[in-house]
Amino acid sequence: MAAGFPVINVVLPVAATDVPRNLQGLLAEVQRRGCTRVLETAVFADAAQGLLIARLRVYPVFGMLGPQAAGSQPRIGAVAYTQQKEFALDARVMDRVDPSRLGRVMAEEALVALRPQ
Repeated sequence: MAAGFPVINVVLPVAATDVPRNLQGLLAEVQRRGCTRVLETAVFADAAQGLLIARLRVYPVFGMLGPQAAGSQPRIGAVAYTQQKEFALDARVMDRVDPSRLGRVMAEEALVALRPQ
């Protein structure tokens, strides 16, 4: 929002594992709000590798700009940008991680990378 982009939060709980239903809800919100991009963020643990992973991805939305065929639905395209940070999965990191600050820093880095040249 600080960069002047409209932001609509769609937060899914960890228990929301019905991917088709989640996608249907997201697409409905995208269409209702007229979004042209989707920014996905996730923070998760990869215990097998001993990592805490923070990931930010940006996807284009097709079918929202210009004339639309009757009954057409928008679709989310392939990932256009990915940023990932990995941290050791240990008590010290878990005590210190601040998801809000981490998200802000990653978003600022993404804005620089996505800014038209």
